Amino acid sequence: MKQQVLLEISLLLALSNIFTPIQTAKIFFMIPLTTKSEKQPWFPLIDALGKRGHEITVASIVKSNYTSPNVKEFISTDYESFLGDEFSNPIEVRKNSGRYFSLVMDYDYAFKACHKVYANPEFQKAINQEYDLIFFNFFFQDCFLGILHKKQTPFIIFSSMLPYHYLWELAGSTLSPSFVPFALGPPRPLGKLSFRDRLENFLLDLHLKLMTHFSYLPDAEKIYRTYVGENSPSAYDIHKNFTLIFSNTHYTYNAPTPTMPDIIEVGGMHCRPANPLPKELDDFLSAFSKMKQRVIWKFEGDLKNLPANVKISKWLPQQDILGHPNIKLFMTHGGAMSTYEAVYHGVPLLTLPVFCDQNINSNLAVERGMGLEVEILDLTENIISTALEEILTNPKYEHKAKELSSVFRDQPQTPIERGVFWA
Repeated sequence: MKQQVLLEISLLLALSNIFTPIQTAKIFFMIPLTTKSEKQPWFPLIDALGKRGHEITVASIVKSNYTSPNVKEFISTDYESFLGDEFSNPIEVRKNSGRYFSLVMDYDYAFKACHKVYANPEFQKAINQEYDLIFFNFFFQDCFLGILHKKQTPFIIFSSMLPYHYLWELAGSTLSPSFVPFALGPPRPLGKLSFRDRLENFLLDLHLKLMTHFSYLPDAEKIYRTYVGENSPSAYDIHKNFTLIFSNTHYTYNAPTPTMPDIIEVGGMHCRPANPLPKELDDFLSAFSKMKQRVIWKFEGDLKNLPANVKISKWLPQQDILGHPNIKLFMTHGGAMSTYEAVYHGVPLLTLPVFCDQNINSNLAVERGMGLEVEILDLTENIISTALEEILTNPKYEHKAKELSSVFRDQPQTPIERGVFWA
């Protein structure tokens, strides 16, 4: 009898170690006006949380193919009607913004889309449900801030760009213009700001603060008070109630920046090891051993009389290509997601920035020694060929890119593991 009791107790203890209780949550990713490129780091985080059993609802402008059945996504508004032809011509955008992001920002296109999102029945259904956590994209989504106040749910702000002064101040930190480059301004030498650089940094920061507090946020408040309630607090007061800030940055690549404990760096969250390439692309890249250079070009159109060493496609597996051992150079506009992929895979950069944070991202590649930048408005055959030749023939760029990649990958947690942990 005693042996049977002992056996039953042993079995019970064994089973208790096998079946560990877990707690899942309902999470709402309220990112209804997040562009295709901005959504890249969101995708793996959403999928990872879904695979861990959390019930995920996503309001997005771009549909993604998630592998977790726990993720339910709906389209908040039409992508084309959101952006229209606002940024369709990079040359015109560059002329209008120059090496600065237009500080008198035309955010009307975003706020017009806000009304369409509020009118979406699926969005209304989603915001009337209860959640344990809400993720909120910082860039041009402030017309939805009233929902965060109404729900009184813990929320995490995600910033897809470089450190933004207003956001850092919410966390109790200060991005001093004396040594931290202005996120939307022209390139700056790291740690070597002249008096003119510091003065310009200060004036740009002041300009944006005034515009944010006296123009942009008041316009956002008018919208969410219309739909959520006239008595909703100010945008600043709602922002201050954040739980955490996820910043798409990492000290390996970005400029030295003071942070606070509630600012979590998750830069490169979307980066991953390369998968085997489709045979057609692999054969094309493998031909490097037979020819001097080959070019793979993402181009959404048709070109006639292409040289034999140039291959174009409307869609390319970018990370798988960057992870191929024969890739020698990545030519890009310098978006945050692409630059982090280049850092992760250790590929030198040749950048042609157009606007926004692309200027600073491109400058960082130059300052870190892993690439060069060319001005798109001054582009000539000689300028581009000289830059290409320099990177392809000078081993210092590849060496520095590999060095940065090694440092970036040497983390106790991957960025996605860190994001999941803090969520």
